[in-house]
Amino acid sequence: MKRLLSAVSKLLLCLLVLAAVHSAANAQYCRVQVLQDVSFGNYDPLQSGNLDAAGLLRMRCSPSAVNVSVKIGTGLGGGYQPRYMQSGSNQLGYNLYLDAARTVVWGDGTSGTDYLFLNNLRNWISVSIYGRSPLGQSVAPGSYSDTVVVTIEW
Repeated sequence: MKRLLSAVSKLLLCLLVLAAVHSAANAQYCRVQVLQDVSFGNYDPLQSGNLDAAGLLRMRCSPSAVNVSVKIGTGLGGGYQPRYMQSGSNQLGYNLYLDAARTVVWGDGTSGTDYLFLNNLRNWISVSIYGRSPLGQSVAPGSYSDTVVVTIEW
């Protein structure tokens, strides 16, 4: 008889936006809003495929920022390959991606990651963020979460 372990895994994107202010006379700021969290729902280690989820970010800079890089930090686990959600001392691997195929890890351009580049961030734009928690992880039941930092540079 197989024993089924089920862990509720939910990634809440808690975002802190870091943006440069060029000068007091030419103050610029950027805003990021989470329109939809990346929420994985229930994780079943015996499922037949990866657990995928998607979220939605909305951002803009005022006045207009050009040549904008949007980078996402490692989260509480401290690494990109993979990132980890935590429930107490337990960890559940996952990652965040720039593309729906989940082939390009969204990071800061290091450790095999890439970042979003925008020519202009004058108007509000919505950007999808794709998540994947790989199959076959043996984890204790619990509520898993992580916090990542979004940095906007121009």
